[in-house]
Amino acid sequence: MNTKKFLDQNVVSNRWVKDHNLEIYLRKGPRYISYNERFQKVQHDRTMRKVFALDIANITANTPGRGNFTSYLKYLENLLKNKRFVAVTGSTAKKEIECIYIENIHNARFVKFLSKHGFKTYYPFQTTWPCAVKFINEIHSITKIDI
Repeated sequence: MNTKKFLDQNVVSNRWVKDHNLEIYLRKGPRYISYNERFQKVQHDRTMRKVFALDIANITANTPGRGNFTSYLKYLENLLKNKRFVAVTGSTAKKEIECIYIENIHNARFVKFLSKHGFKTYYPFQTTWPCAVKFINEIHSITKIDI
């Protein structure tokens, strides 16, 4: 299954997909993001915001360093910018996907790459690794940057 087919399905909320010579574990659904306006680490649960996200939980590159993720990210952002996809909540309610969320980033170069592409990185409450988020309404054109 590829990313577009996964996004088109209203029932499936998580799946491994293959796209752009990558294997990616995606989830869609509610996510609680704790941040303030400057995306600084926050300490209080009352600052959490519920959003409906497309989570990129895991990425495996068959040939790392070839620009496959850069190409995939451009493709994904164009998909999300130009068509409305929904995430199914725990009930029958469906909510529009509001952001791309990348969790537990273990590579400092990848954090810099995402930052250059408009993602805001932050440390969720009680986690060691940073996460990154980009809201759909903040998606602009993307240019290739080598990491």
